[in-house]
Amino acid sequence: MREIEFKGYNKETHRWYEGMLGKFDNKYFIDTGTGTKVYVEEESISQYIGFLDKNKKKIYEGDVLHWNIEYYGYAEMNHGSWIILPEALTTENYLLNDWADKVEIIGNVYNDLYGRGKQAEKSVSITHR
Repeated sequence: MREIEFKGYNKETHRWYEGMLGKFDNKYFIDTGTGTKVYVEEESISQYIGFLDKNKKKIYEGDVLHWNIEYYGYAEMNHGSWIILPEALTTENYLLNDWADKVEIIGNVYNDLYGRGKQAEKSVSITHR
């Protein structure tokens, strides 16, 4: 059975936090399991998708992935399957369960669009294709 876990970004600490997701007073928080609850930006919340990259890091929805020499994409749910949606606007995509052990996480769509130093806006257009 897949582990249910979320991550979210806190602007004040400039850190990502992983754990269970909660909501209080219309604000979202991550319960890290250590007795700490950290409020996070709603737009940054991502769910662990049950796959590890080639470095054994957990892949979350919206993580920017690099594979092969020149390919970049991000993890997204599409018609009930986790896929890698390539950076280029193409009709081609890849099932993540076939590629998870070959990709490397290099960032995420919230704060490092395609790992190239560009700071993404809160509502990054790539997350709304």
